[in-house]
Amino acid sequence: MKKLFSFATFLFISIFLNGCSSTQKQEVKKDKIEKVTKDLDPKTYFKIIGTEPFWHIDISEDKISYTQVDGPKIEFPYINPIKDKFSETRIYKTVNGNGSISIKLTKDFCTDGMSDRDYNYKAEVEIVQFKKTTKLKGCGYFVADDVFSGKWFLKQIKTKKLEANQNLIIPFIEFDIENKRASGNAGCNGFSSSFDLNNDKILYKEILLTRMFCEDLSLEQNFVKSLNEVNTFKAEGNELKFYKDGILELIFEKKI
Repeated sequence: MKKLFSFATFLFISIFLNGCSSTQKQEVKKDKIEKVTKDLDPKTYFKIIGTEPFWHIDISEDKISYTQVDGPKIEFPYINPIKDKFSETRIYKTVNGNGSISIKLTKDFCTDGMSDRDYNYKAEVEIVQFKKTTKLKGCGYFVADDVFSGKWFLKQIKTKKLEANQNLIIPFIEFDIENKRASGNAGCNGFSSSFDLNNDKILYKEILLTRMFCEDLSLEQNFVKSLNEVNTFKAEGNELKFYKDGILELIFEKKI
């Protein structure tokens, strides 16, 4: 009986310790994934992350950087990707003095298995450095998607706040970061526009409007005029603010 009790006690302690170890390992992995996600060069527009080991790739307009957590950064000159719209893939191939990197991005659902986040791209990577080849798989996303995702409704134009009115259509805007397109409603007519985005700089170009008849177009005209003139933005919590030469022009809020 004594031996049976001792064995049961040993088994319980073993299961408990293994459970603690597994939980601790899981927490460590999550910490590393968060570090990889937050460790961001301000010029990066696309990011790829992976696990086992933990690594990330930053793609900016002048370089492609590979970093393994607690390891050195390997940089390659940027090169325009080869795009295949039919298969929704883009392939980057570039070299540095010690080897090469090949990145294949496929637009598809992807999860890292360690966080609650889902990504829009699957990534296959091959890195050759000093004749050593490393093959990796991970998930990728456009960095600006974190800021611009969802539908944004106009809250304030210049110093005037919009008040609820059953006859008023609240202007809103949505962003397609990959294709650099914005669309929405200007208060009466639907609109679409292309835009350039660089760090906190943004410029809207070729704003096109539908031609619906509305009795009062003053809000729409002011909205389109401001959108044409803004050149910087700032995301603060649930608000997206646009400025013209440092002067606040538009405030949008995301409805949750």
